[in-house]
Amino acid sequence: MVNLLLSILGKSKNIFALAFGSMGLFIFLRIIPQFHIIYNVWLLKEVSWVRKVEVLYQYSFGSFSLWDWFDTSATIILTLVTIMNIIVLSIYFKRQRNNLNKKSLAATSLGMLLGMFGVGCVSCGALILAPLLSTLGILGALELLPFFGKELVVIGVCFVIGSTMYLLYQLKKPLIC
Repeated sequence: MVNLLLSILGKSKNIFALAFGSMGLFIFLRIIPQFHIIYNVWLLKEVSWVRKVEVLYQYSFGSFSLWDWFDTSATIILTLVTIMNIIVLSIYFKRQRNNLNKKSLAATSLGMLLGMFGVGCVSCGALILAPLLSTLGILGALELLPFFGKELVVIGVCFVIGSTMYLLYQLKKPLIC
């Protein structure tokens, strides 16, 4: 599987997709928790375009040093493995359009969802699920966990890595049994 992964990463288009896709997803994950603030600043007509760009930079990269090492590294790892999974999944889709396995699609979706839900402060409503979970009282239960819900990120990353490994295993199999 390592050789197959290296051959996939050996193509320049896949390296390009991994680099720029990861950067795009990273920026997206950094902006989600502060989206309301950024959106309101962009709506103000009194604020110059230069200041609007400064606010966007400040809330996406400027606050990078304010995160602890776990959140920062988890976000970077999640973006890399998610984009790598999408690349492998697209290769798998191209190869076996008629014989898609629902297990790999379910593991990929669940891993991405759990990983993205766990990035950032869960209680601040970073994603759409956070207010729903807050209403149900589940966010309070996250405080009982040893790492206060950061386990969701680790579980999500493990699901995405497991999904990628499963897809690589499926790609190694011959098309015809």
